[in-house]
Amino acid sequence: MWDQLLGDNITLDGTNKRMAEIREDPELVAFGADAGLKRDPQTWLEESRAFAVASVYTPEILTKLELVSRRVADKTEVMDLSEECWTSCSAESC
Repeated sequence: MWDQLLGDNITLDGTNKRMAEIREDPELVAFGADAGLKRDPQTWLEESRAFAVASVYTPEILTKLELVSRRVADKTEVMDLSEECWTSCSAESC
């Protein structure tokens, strides 16, 4: 992950193995196919963004990302995150 929120133990091989396990699980495959038929991609994007803004990314992060979004800054600066931010991120990733 770009922010290493899942930790340093995530590897490409491990991720590929987990994806293969999911693809081989008939129940998960059926669930995914059913969900794909019922979901509009735009709705999914809107729900994902709303969740991220409300539950994952703190104002500390959003403020800096917004500068890039509004083209006030060319790139996101390296962030020295507060303890509150790390606590929030860790709680939501579990």
